[in-house]
Amino acid sequence: MSSRPSAPPLSTAGIIAFDVLMFTGLAISIVALIPPIFAKGVVRTKTWFTLLACNILYCVVHLMLLGRQTGARPDKVLCMAQGGLIYAAPPTLALAALAFVSEGFSKIYIRLSSIVHGHRVQERYIWLMIWAVTILPTLIFWVDSLLAFAYPFTVKRNWSGAFCHIDQNAPTIIASVLTAFFIVGMLCVNVLIVVLIFRRRPSGSLRERMHSSAVPGYAFLRIIIVATIGLVSTLVVQAINWRPNPNVYISLGVVPVALALVFALQKDILYFYMCKRRSSQSDSVRNSGASQPLTA
Repeated sequence: MSSRPSAPPLSTAGIIAFDVLMFTGLAISIVALIPPIFAKGVVRTKTWFTLLACNILYCVVHLMLLGRQTGARPDKVLCMAQGGLIYAAPPTLALAALAFVSEGFSKIYIRLSSIVHGHRVQERYIWLMIWAVTILPTLIFWVDSLLAFAYPFTVKRNWSGAFCHIDQNAPTIIASVLTAFFIVGMLCVNVLIVVLIFRRRPSGSLRERMHSSAVPGYAFLRIIIVATIGLVSTLVVQAINWRPNPNVYISLGVVPVALALVFALQKDILYFYMCKRRSSQSDSVRNSGASQPLTA
């Protein structure tokens, strides 16, 4: 996405690896998305769906130039469309991850604090975050599209050949700053979660603290993993922007794959595809609603 091309383009093998990773992330995300839609027993939060949808969008945007990544110049309209969307994908995914982690924090806080009407306040906050995730890519896309129409000669295939971009500093800076801002915000929320758990029970191991605070270990771990993936992806993007490297570019495809695996490798989703049911005890707890997951 940078306007500082100084490295050789990706080899054919590199482009194939890039596309395969993006396709893998797309496929796993869709696989993870199907069970909550069709199975009543697989329940997920709104931000869970939002994050997976943004992960799918991220993969689709990076695959728009498929088949035109080498050889003759791609169609100008297609290149403009991808050039506008390519800068919206990373900050949108980062904001969706922030919303996911924030919902986890709000549920943990409400559960530990026993706030009256807390769920109603939380619902409004979550919907606000989801609307922000919807509006952000639209704004970035139209701003970048206006730049593309104003300076059509700057819309071209990226030096890597993997996708089109707008060869200007403004789109790169906006996308980088927003992505870094949302990732830092997500890391701060993770710190707040840890502080909240430790303050709730000042003694004992982290596992004991989570158990005594009614915080599922799997939910806490998943939030931490999402934050880690976000941090790594931010570092990768910054490295690409300031020191272009073909090998590092391929790692852009690792981000959606890792994120999709975090959500696809869950017991109830695996049970769905293995045509198995959980134990009757798990079913009764889930059906009673007594143990709704903090963040699925």
